[in-house]
Amino acid sequence: MGPHRSWGKRTGGGNLTSHERPTLQFGEIGGVMVVFEVRNAPALRGLVVFVSLLALLLVLPGVSNAADNVGPAPVKSLTATGSTTRIYLNWADNTERDLAGYHVYRSERSDGGFRRLTSVLRKISDYPDLTAPAGLRSYYRVVAVDRSGNASRIVSLSAIRRDTTRPATPIGLTAARTESGALLTWVPNTEPDLSLYRLTRATTPAGPFTWVARLDPGATSYLDTAAAAGTGYYYRLVAVDLSGNASAPATATLVAPDLTPPAPVSSLTATGTVADVTLDWADSTEADLAGYRIYRADASDGPFSPIGDGLVTASGYQDTTALPRTPYWYRVTAVDLAGNESEPVTVEGTRLVGYDPIPGADLTVAPDGSGDMLTIAEALAAATGTEPFVIGIRPGTYPESFTITRPNLTLLGAGAAPGDVVITDDKSAGTLKPDGTPYGTTGSATVTVRANDVTARNLTIENAYVETGTGNEQAVALKTQGDRLVFDAVRLLGDQDTLYADSPAPGVLARSYYVTSYVEGDVDFVFGRGTAVFDRSTLFASTRQNPSNNGYLTAASTDISLPYGFLITDSTVLSDAPPKSFHLGRPWQPSGDPSAIAQVVIRDTVLPEAIKDAPWTDMTSTFSWRDARLFEYRNSGPGAGINPDRPQLTDAQALRYTKWTYLAGSDGWNPTYMLVWRARGS
Repeated sequence: MGPHRSWGKRTGGGNLTSHERPTLQFGEIGGVMVVFEVRNAPALRGLVVFVSLLALLLVLPGVSNAADNVGPAPVKSLTATGSTTRIYLNWADNTERDLAGYHVYRSERSDGGFRRLTSVLRKISDYPDLTAPAGLRSYYRVVAVDRSGNASRIVSLSAIRRDTTRPATPIGLTAARTESGALLTWVPNTEPDLSLYRLTRATTPAGPFTWVARLDPGATSYLDTAAAAGTGYYYRLVAVDLSGNASAPATATLVAPDLTPPAPVSSLTATGTVADVTLDWADSTEADLAGYRIYRADASDGPFSPIGDGLVTASGYQDTTALPRTPYWYRVTAVDLAGNESEPVTVEGTRLVGYDPIPGADLTVAPDGSGDMLTIAEALAAATGTEPFVIGIRPGTYPESFTITRPNLTLLGAGAAPGDVVITDDKSAGTLKPDGTPYGTTGSATVTVRANDVTARNLTIENAYVETGTGNEQAVALKTQGDRLVFDAVRLLGDQDTLYADSPAPGVLARSYYVTSYVEGDVDFVFGRGTAVFDRSTLFASTRQNPSNNGYLTAASTDISLPYGFLITDSTVLSDAPPKSFHLGRPWQPSGDPSAIAQVVIRDTVLPEAIKDAPWTDMTSTFSWRDARLFEYRNSGPGAGINPDRPQLTDAQALRYTKWTYLAGSDGWNPTYMLVWRARGS
């Protein structure tokens, strides 16, 4: 408690009478304790007091009549102790002589809203706050005030008036296992005085429970990353309020994971049908079975890939994606609710094929197995005899190369367009055979026809070799040597030497008729000594990205004994080459054969601007194109023209160079009549 600082007095002793005995007066002036004597003589008392005060003011230099603007020192050793009935504040006495007292303030928050609790200055250094709200934190400020009204700096602290009510037990506590640990979630408590949550765990229901985390009162979840993946846990969550009251614990159990896989399936079978491969097995007896997983591979040793949409719940499966006549290996596993998978059981199965022959065909080739054969080569091997025989070919790509030696044979593409059936290979003249020697130009052919009276209709023959510019890149799509061959709505695709129209020997007639067909290439892409007619067809001259010379349409080597070589009539030549960069042809004399005198007529045909003004040229320096039999007649289009470098037939000559005269031979063969009749009767 601080010293008492009010004015006081005391009476001295001695032999003076009561009227003469002096009186000692004491007090404060300028914060200094002063004492002076006053005699009881009435006549002298006022004068003595005045003189004494005057002397004192003269003697004491520190005494002044200036205003006091200095506040007391802040209170020290401030404490606040909460109980269930009050919050008791206590502090050390200030030592200022002019201290008037203390004021105490309280708020429910730390940043403002303080209300003064002391109606008058409190003279003693403590304060019992009986009105503090129970269970909540109260914030206090204490200041000292002197007689001049100056206040000290604020001293603050907080305390809680304790209550005895426990928080509610947290509700909705759950524990779930994740890849990162155990995730606990709960519904937040609503008590305003909630302070924190305590989370503990144990590996048995009875404990011991160990500390996991102290959580903020606003928390609603916690990820226990220290939870071991293979261990079960028992969790307790306790809510604690500001008074330290703890709720009853909420509990949650994280079950130890099931690491035991189910037993393998039994009695697995695979049955092929026309529609699918049907798998069947005995029902699993596992109580926690989630379903079955199906895998498939093209070989017994895999790799196996899952099929179907996730787990299969029934003990059977129909694989409708299996290709007919293709063997597959299946694996089936059982999977439980924990994701454990049994050892696989493997079985082989093949989807059957429903026979679907092409009408009018003696044999049907189909890549899906619905025909008699899977490849054209197999069908050719089965087509024995010499009577007319039709091989129907279902749509698909056939990567194969073969030679036709059987006469009276028709290859019939059964698609909606020639591009639906594609026979393809990719050898060039420089490609090496298994024995290390090159195939050569003849050996590069995708299809070779040596037999007579062969027809191909509504299909594509392709040599897919990609030119590299390294030489020996002749890549033949079709080579013909037989007589009376018809190619109706056939596409021939390649680059150099696409169509090799040959004959069995020099001077031997070998006629082939291309109608409503398409031939594509760049260098000499129609060449040879055979007789070939292109009627109402399209020839596409492909660019080689050369500004001046991109290639040659023809390279005929017709024997001098034969009047007819190549005829392009009523057709169209297209090109993506630059203007005036493509030749109509050049004469070829194989091995310098002087009897090879090329014969080519291009008539009634639309020519593109890619055709040169001088469209014929030499192949060698030993033979001039002007000595060959190269003519045009009545062509049109931006690439057509008449000049000294473009020999033209007269009208009278043109009558001798028609598709009928080219094809008639000595037997009067006229496939154009048969095709017109077929078109009208179809």
